[in-house]
Amino acid sequence: MLEKLKGRIRDFFHCYKAAKLFIGMFQEKGFLEPGDYFIINNVRSYLIKKETPKEFLKMIGVEGKGKEQCHFHMHVSQGLKSPLKAQVVMSTNNQFRFFDYDNNLTFRRFYNKEEHERYIECKNRFGPFFNMTFNSIVGEYCVDNFVKNVPRNLWNEKMMIEIFYALLENYIRYLHSADSKLVSVKEVTASAFPELYDYRLIHSILTKEVKSYNCTKTVFGHGDLHFGNILFDGVRFYLIDFEMAKEEVFFYDLFNVMYVEAVDMKNYMFLDFYMTADSRLMNCFTKAFEAVGEVFDINRREEYLKLYLLLRLNSSAIDTKRKYYGKQLKEAIMFNVKRIDSMLQYITEQKIL
Repeated sequence: MLEKLKGRIRDFFHCYKAAKLFIGMFQEKGFLEPGDYFIINNVRSYLIKKETPKEFLKMIGVEGKGKEQCHFHMHVSQGLKSPLKAQVVMSTNNQFRFFDYDNNLTFRRFYNKEEHERYIECKNRFGPFFNMTFNSIVGEYCVDNFVKNVPRNLWNEKMMIEIFYALLENYIRYLHSADSKLVSVKEVTASAFPELYDYRLIHSILTKEVKSYNCTKTVFGHGDLHFGNILFDGVRFYLIDFEMAKEEVFFYDLFNVMYVEAVDMKNYMFLDFYMTADSRLMNCFTKAFEAVGEVFDINRREEYLKLYLLLRLNSSAIDTKRKYYGKQLKEAIMFNVKRIDSMLQYITEQKIL
């Protein structure tokens, strides 16, 4: 009972914080007309106790929406100038995106100069190989085309497989053009959070599993490639969300699509393809390795996957340390450790089969 209450208080705090930030932006800049605006505040599921979301959404009267979202209306009474018009405002991690359905545009203010520069770099690097929603940059605001996408839960298996392989083929084309660098595996897998025993243990296990892998290549990658960062309009897909883009091992994004689909959606289809050496997928990995001048050894595919898991473990820890501290930090690190551990169990089960 106490945990449920804590979860509800935390959720209300997220809504309250989003509302306060929203009002603060109005007072500072003022760029919407007075009136009612529908605000969506995306709450990270691992910050909410498992039993809370459904009850919380029922409590605030939201029906038919995703369990990680809370919705509320806000009345804006200030007299504000309106260079932008919006029907919906979405808040994710305290960032606001304004949806202008009349002109099929969305507006977002860059968080800082680094994000601004990274977005431009991603547009220049990925633009020739992927459809992107980018429209223009106006001062400190990013303007994107609004894509009326097919919701992820309506994708059927055939559609998902087609998108998956189209995504891989486009990424392989990108790898051919990317500048790759030779790096030491020991260097890119160095422990990022040795203070926590559970993290240290799984890091040690994975390090031993990939000890024969001395060097690899890195490229500038998306950093968080998965189906949740793709918009599909029924004909073509669009790559979105580049906040994690960075220099990474060249196959990181390819494995990440399969990993996130497995641990978040409990859909192991693509990992099953990989572990059972499906010829179409093996051909994609062969091409990806060739694109950076390496050779894909089908007999080492488990080792490649474990190297990805080690990289993912570190990347998640580094990203988490930027956002949290104290008890929240440990909880978030443990959340990622358990996900990686579930993947190791899956690999073991596949071996037995």
